[in-house]
Amino acid sequence: MKKKKQALYYYGLGCALFICCALFCWQPLPAGETALYRAAGPWSGTAAKQAEKAAGQESPPVAGEEYVPTPLRPDSVEEPLFKLEIVTETIAYGTIYQDDGGLERGRFLTLLEGREGLKEIAFRVLYAGGREIYREVAAEMVLVEPRDAVVAVGTKPRQSQTIASREKTIIPYREEGIASWYGAEFQGDRTSNGEIYDKHELTAAHPTLPFGTLVKVTYLRNGREVVVRINDRGPYVKGRIIDLSRAAAQEIGLKAHGVGKVRLEVLEMPGDGA
Repeated sequence: MKKKKQALYYYGLGCALFICCALFCWQPLPAGETALYRAAGPWSGTAAKQAEKAAGQESPPVAGEEYVPTPLRPDSVEEPLFKLEIVTETIAYGTIYQDDGGLERGRFLTLLEGREGLKEIAFRVLYAGGREIYREVAAEMVLVEPRDAVVAVGTKPRQSQTIASREKTIIPYREEGIASWYGAEFQGDRTSNGEIYDKHELTAAHPTLPFGTLVKVTYLRNGREVVVRINDRGPYVKGRIIDLSRAAAQEIGLKAHGVGKVRLEVLEMPGDGA
């Protein structure tokens, strides 16, 4: 009887210790993120392989997979640590152009301002030895849908803009080449025409076009267009034909690539017919 009571005592003590440990280690999900965490689901097979590598149990390599460690984190983790990290990112908005017969060709009127969207991305991340070993997207949740800008484009006939060539013949201005962009490092500086550079404005630098010229820039990679006003000189890198503001580069999707091939078409020059 004594042994039975002793066994029950140790059994109860073990259950109590287990419950205490579970309560100590348990952490509630962040408020408002329950759905995103649940949507993340289980780890992929690739993540499991990276965990084996981190633990020193190297698995046979699989074609197409490559392990590239990232720089050290401030804290050090001896054993593989799995984490689910939430990152908030903006969603770029597009621009819808509508023909307007009441506006002269080359004129533009913003009917509706665009608005960026917002989304949360859940990443599964594996840390080991103080390094990020592997990261994969687990789930995405859109918090705010982006709203496209609506711009009226003039279609009323007007005299086409032309520029004299070296042979003095009159030809429409059209050029293709490499575009780049410049942003925060020049914010607040004076442009070549004396204005204050604003990375949020649709402006650009061109080597020769008169200040105030309106130029349609088409990104040949995706066909997206933006109209910019020339207010600066540049670019000063050989082989480039225009330097866009940050906003203009983002409008056509060039910002993420840094440089890209574009087509330039003059729509209006200062003092032309208006």
